[in-house]
Amino acid sequence: MNADEDASLERLLESEALGLDVLHPGGTEITAALADRCDVGEGTTVLDAACGTGESDRLLAARYGCSVLGVDASLDLLTRARAKTTTTAVSFAAGDALRLPVRDDGFDVVVQECATCLLPDPAAGIEELARVATPGGFVGMHDLSWAEGTPAETRQRLADLEGERPETLDGWRRLFERAGLVDVEVEDRSSALDAWMEEVHADLGVTGQLRGFAAAARRWGLGGLWRVRTAQRVFESGDVGYALVVGRKP
Repeated sequence: MNADEDASLERLLESEALGLDVLHPGGTEITAALADRCDVGEGTTVLDAACGTGESDRLLAARYGCSVLGVDASLDLLTRARAKTTTTAVSFAAGDALRLPVRDDGFDVVVQECATCLLPDPAAGIEELARVATPGGFVGMHDLSWAEGTPAETRQRLADLEGERPETLDGWRRLFERAGLVDVEVEDRSSALDAWMEEVHADLGVTGQLRGFAAAARRWGLGGLWRVRTAQRVFESGDVGYALVVGRKP
């Protein structure tokens, strides 16, 4: 793969070049909403698949008194997560979200934040989340969603540029139900995506945004910078929304 073909807006946001800690729309508010809908409380065991820098895991442990295992495939993100974590209620492990390194039926709640659509097979990813939840436990996620009627070429462009394969709101519901989950609830949280994009722009300012584009050009060349900017325009097109989805394992 050429350097510019490895370029993505997702990788730029995850890099330390921009200094962002919360790597998903909705920030701590949507993490708390997900926890509330999954009945997280004192003593709950939670697995966070694709945990990133562990911001949500530390929040959950502090606010709800639960224990959290964060799993991520990125050793760099895990290093940053461990460096920031002082509580013993939160631990981390390296692992693939399609093959989580834990036993069946092991956690009261299993969550995934803005990472399911990045998997090469989102349906298999949801099935894997369901595998490790206890019977009667919850599986929850929030992620990108397509507006109904989004052109096929727009969907394919995002897949080509970012490797992201969102579903519509109804599409996410169907995947949860196909994984055997029941009592599935889907909420349209598209306002969280719009607000997050505005917050990122405001936090970075013009100088920070230019620094990010310069970092992309240094890392991936002008072709890579073009890919990042094209992906950014897809997100700003109005076709991309956001969903919060929760189901229960029977």
